[in-house]
Amino acid sequence: MPKKGPHLSFSDRAKAVWNKVQFQMFIPNISNLNGYDIFSHIAATNNDVDLEKIVCLIWCIWHERNKELHGTKLKPADIICIFSASHLDQYHKATLSTVIQNSNTSKPPDPHTASHTTP
Repeated sequence: MPKKGPHLSFSDRAKAVWNKVQFQMFIPNISNLNGYDIFSHIAATNNDVDLEKIVCLIWCIWHERNKELHGTKLKPADIICIFSASHLDQYHKATLSTVIQNSNTSKPPDPHTASHTTP
């Protein structure tokens, strides 16, 4: 069984990532909180745009930690930040494309051009 590493928010690499992106991630008594409480605090203290970036960074840190536990070479913090930004950009492009496609295929009928029948 792989050795359990340090909590994601306390690892040296995670700290390096947070320093690169310059997010203030101070969470009082974090070691006494569960994941839900930590996320609730982060969500309450950040706007939606920053929250998306933070969640994506957390996922990237976790993903890289898992890869490292299975023998992959460590990636530097700046590479993790670049990957996170790229991943989030791809997500935004994909969701925008989906929104545009859906708006083109599921438009409600235009009341000005619909045929009307009079009683």
